[in-house]
Amino acid sequence: MKKVLLTLLVAIVATTASGKVQFYELTQGSCWLKKEGKNHWKVATFDLNNAFNVSLNRFKEQVLEAVGQELPLEQKETLNNYKLDLSYHCSEVSPHFVASLTNYKGKNLCLKLRIRQDRVTVEEYYSNPTKREGLCTFYKPLEVTIGASDAEALIKQINQPPLSDDVIQIDIKRQNLTLTLREKWRFNENGFTAKLRQLSELRPLIKWIEYSPLYQVAGDAIAIEKYRP
Repeated sequence: MKKVLLTLLVAIVATTASGKVQFYELTQGSCWLKKEGKNHWKVATFDLNNAFNVSLNRFKEQVLEAVGQELPLEQKETLNNYKLDLSYHCSEVSPHFVASLTNYKGKNLCLKLRIRQDRVTVEEYYSNPTKREGLCTFYKPLEVTIGASDAEALIKQINQPPLSDDVIQIDIKRQNLTLTLREKWRFNENGFTAKLRQLSELRPLIKWIEYSPLYQVAGDAIAIEKYRP
């Protein structure tokens, strides 16, 4: 499994008549970002011959609009309690913004975003079961890997209530089990792992529990902004 290379970069700071301007070089010069003031960024991706401006206040609104189109809120729901962490991921092939959205409809999400013709679109989104804020790692949906002390005994327990209705497939490699969960656990894989940990009969059988990261093209990333309620 290849790991994502995410590096927070040191800024080059220049002083202008209007104040400090910060420049960031990512992925050996493939992308340049310039921060002007508190809420404005300029982004250039040289490999794709593309440049655009980002106003963070408007960008935040567009991100939430785009998310709402993919995962609509009920009329009675609001976004008052969400947290949004925005970062920029620069790869030579596919530079993009990434947003970590916490407590959206009670779910924690990682979103891959694109800007096309000054509009933000959600290219893909996955659950963020670790609930880690800041730079996102995309995880395979509905998949959990367990390190077992006794794989045979653990499989026997999973194949009977109260877990038999939660798992549709078990793959085993040595003493590690990879579980494929039913659709009801999408965006709530951490809820399933919490259920596992609450079952006292399973505790002696489980060494560790992990989520499966997706492959991503390596490149540098930089945290852009944090929004808090």
